[in-house]
Amino acid sequence: MTDLHAACRAHIDDHFSGRISRNEEVELRAHLEACAPCRRGYECRRLVEVQLDPRALADSERIGRALGLVRRRPALSVAAPLVLAAACCLLLALPRSPSPFTARGGVLDRSASIQVYRADAAGGSEVAGDVIRPGDELAFSYVNGAAYPYLAVCAIDEHGHVYWYHPEWTSPDANPESIAIGGGLETHEIPAAISHDLDGATLRIVAVFSRQPIHVRDLEQTIVHTDVPLATALSRRFSDVVVSERTLRVTR
Repeated sequence: MTDLHAACRAHIDDHFSGRISRNEEVELRAHLEACAPCRRGYECRRLVEVQLDPRALADSERIGRALGLVRRRPALSVAAPLVLAAACCLLLALPRSPSPFTARGGVLDRSASIQVYRADAAGGSEVAGDVIRPGDELAFSYVNGAAYPYLAVCAIDEHGHVYWYHPEWTSPDANPESIAIGGGLETHEIPAAISHDLDGATLRIVAVFSRQPIHVRDLEQTIVHTDVPLATALSRRFSDVVVSERTLRVTR
């Protein structure tokens, strides 16, 4: 068990310095899911990185590297981890509220949103800007402070064509459901990059967080045929949902 904790601490160092491999990231996430002390250490390190180190990687860049979707930059200097470790010790010694995710006023942050990443045919990759190309692969991460257990991600163009990312819908005879997801204010990556044969000039990404799994046929029918704001239409049909949207331009 001690060796597992030591390996976890090493993986955390590599994660925040941008050196971690994808396999090591998977091992780290699995251990953090099962180990509360290491999870607290991870969150402490994350807080210290954000507050004390101006060179710290943003959440989106760290997760993108774990997905293999962003280029690595040089590691932190040797002194930086020592400063961060000392600060972590100070933070751990301070009294803590029952939950590290309680916002001011004692109200739990109920945010739920996605981040989009792109990888092009030439092998380049980055957090998606406002423009993508038809051949780009897209990948996603999410924050789920509202603890919704299910997520569906698709996109629609100006022609009304719908493209599915999660769940994947590859057979016309199938009717898959939303994927199961984790909760919390940390960033979760969905480890898959998917491309479609896009033919429009705009791509409206739609992510639907829900309390119950939703079949793709039902969700697609609502998205394509609604004449009211999408969040309103989805809430009317599927009750407690959060809709996260983003529109990208597709250039050739």
